[in-house]
Amino acid sequence: HVDAGRLQLVDDLPIAVGARPGNYQILITVYRAATSRVIGAEKLTDLAITRPRAPLDPAALRATTRLDRTIGAVRVIGAEVPTRASPGDTIPVALYLQILTKPSAPVAIALQFAERAFPFLGPLTTRAETNATLAREVEAGDIVRQNFDLRLPADARGEAIARAVIAGEMVELGTVRVKEIDRQTEIPAITR
Repeated sequence: HVDAGRLQLVDDLPIAVGARPGNYQILITVYRAATSRVIGAEKLTDLAITRPRAPLDPAALRATTRLDRTIGAVRVIGAEVPTRASPGDTIPVALYLQILTKPSAPVAIALQFAERAFPFLGPLTTRAETNATLAREVEAGDIVRQNFDLRLPADARGEAIARAVIAGEMVELGTVRVKEIDRQTEIPAITR
């Protein structure tokens, strides 16, 4: 909370592990808290993110799930998957990749939401999917955070699996518990 007429300065601006090198702008945006309506925005400065001199340590990631799976030119090292959701929600998922060798072509990544027809029984069926492409400007040693927004089906239920498909290989990222929807099963009496 900041009183009107006061400006509160931030001492440091953390840059996420895996942030892509490039030129960015830091903006300050003022908005009305009650309505989230933007009142104004001002550019504060330019920011250049460069490649680190030494490769980043995968242990520095704040990923909720640690993974270690090599697929072609990349190694899947972690993911952030929410553990709970409701049917119809859009869930944010982050996938952390370490680039082992510079890819010669873009790498396609699919994020899937899969569930079983019956709890704990039967094969997994893909219910939702979103896609991304790993850019070719990555270099060997880079750690990349690929963000996804995945919309769950309105009839999703029970436990489901978030998984990534990279170069045709599947990696399970985590389990999402989908909240059951309260459903009315009684039919009201028809009156004349």
